[in-house]
Amino acid sequence: MLRSRTSLAGFAIFLAPLGAAAAANLFSGVAVDYRASGQTVVWINGFGGALLTVLGSLAGGFVCDRMARRLAYALAAILMGMCGAGMMLAPLTRPVFAAGVSLYLMTQGFAYAAYSALLLELIGAGGRSAATRFTLYNAVANVPVTYMTWLDGQGYKRFGPRGLLGTDALSNLVSAVIFLFLIRRTLFAAKPVEAITK
Repeated sequence: MLRSRTSLAGFAIFLAPLGAAAAANLFSGVAVDYRASGQTVVWINGFGGALLTVLGSLAGGFVCDRMARRLAYALAAILMGMCGAGMMLAPLTRPVFAAGVSLYLMTQGFAYAAYSALLLELIGAGGRSAATRFTLYNAVANVPVTYMTWLDGQGYKRFGPRGLLGTDALSNLVSAVIFLFLIRRTLFAAKPVEAITK
């Protein structure tokens, strides 16, 4: 597995911050900056947020069935970056918090669906190593969530909520652009799944 270019490409992809959705871990802490009530935070980060994530996942699955999984994964990161950038530029008000976090959670669901689709495509038939590949990719994909939560927190520490959102948006948009550029230059971009998983 470690000698496979496709496997190594998969590790590199899932170590990147595309669609990490790290800001979702910090929204409850920045609600005070938006003067959002505790009830608003509980609703959005609770049942309402779970429902929005499910809706985003359904939309992501629909898109992944109609376009290349690698492109859907990049699209998820771009949408998440645009959502974060929009919140960063908007006024720090309660309606902005409610709408912005809701959209962010929907893009999180979209990113989860695109991630799952790409992960399964990279595994392919997999053979006896399928379970190992699945577990290792999932483990690696938790790394960007961890370091991006820390980086977003540093953005908040230095520049407040706009710094948090700017850091998150920039990481998604830059990594998506790099990803789109790189997949055009690898066998991962050009060959069908059956060829790249052997």
